Amino acid sequence: MYSIEVGGDTLSASPDSISCGVSTISLGEIESIIIYATNNYLHGALVEGERSITVVDRNQSMIKVDCSRIFPTRDVLDHVYGNVYQLICSTVVPPLVGRFLETLDREGSVRIAGAHVERDGVWIDGSWKILWFKAKPRLVHWTDLKISGQYGAFLLQSRSNPRLRTDIQINGIRNAVVLDALIRYLLHANNWRDIAKCPSSQ
Repeated sequence: MYSIEVGGDTLSASPDSISCGVSTISLGEIESIIIYATNNYLHGALVEGERSITVVDRNQSMIKVDCSRIFPTRDVLDHVYGNVYQLICSTVVPPLVGRFLETLDREGSVRIAGAHVERDGVWIDGSWKILWFKAKPRLVHWTDLKISGQYGAFLLQSRSNPRLRTDIQINGIRNAVVLDALIRYLLHANNWRDIAKCPSSQ
């Protein structure tokens, strides 16, 4: 079991569950993870920073780890949040990725964090948008798909037509970090070629 102290509470993770304070959730019951990491500045100085991770199970019970109350300095806040992020994501994200892979293998498609993923690729937003009119999404095949990321977001884009792109915000978007991990897993070593044999989907 791994554990760290966060503002007087003990956050711990085991192969079967995750807990914080008096709350415990079984990994098999977890449905989503929501991440917030924002900074608020006043006259160029950081005056507030939100760093929280919420894990929600099938019964809508949740564990929310809020690092924002640990805010003597930006460095301390980022250090504590980094440890929390590593512990929770390394525990929660792989089982969720495996579950979405099983759905993809069984049903041929899956929706996650607003994205539509299929066996053959990912549906990406069209190349133009005028007011409330926009081009229809197009299916971008795995061989033509690339993913890149920066703090708080990542980009799904066609290699052959860069105008086909979808920006995914991580902050506040349910399972956005899981979508990121899922796409990267399928692209790595062409794992998309045989989803049924992906180790994490067994």
